[in-house]
Amino acid sequence: MNKKTLSKLTFLVSIVITTTAIAGGWSGSAKVLEIYPAPGNNGILIKHASMPNPDNCTSPGLYVLDIDNMFFKEIFSLLMSAQARQSNINLQVSGCKGRNNTHPSIFQVIAK
Repeated sequence: MNKKTLSKLTFLVSIVITTTAIAGGWSGSAKVLEIYPAPGNNGILIKHASMPNPDNCTSPGLYVLDIDNMFFKEIFSLLMSAQARQSNINLQVSGCKGRNNTHPSIFQVIAK
């Protein structure tokens, strides 16, 4: 196997591993309906007009933006702005967090 082929193979494997590590899914573009702090959930709870539950969390009615998310401030700002403007936002949820790890966890957002 030559270097070029090995390099391509390594790249493809790394993409598959990364995609698998961040399973979850996207909510689809919809409005943010509710935002409120939830100290017992270690973050902010969000109700979105579209609420898929790709990781089968046990409390799928609310998403949690965990305070330990490295982009917490930026995502929270985008969520508040989208709600105030009544504009759509697309949420990627991955894993379950919050109280007893029961809520789908917001991983990243796309504001349009």
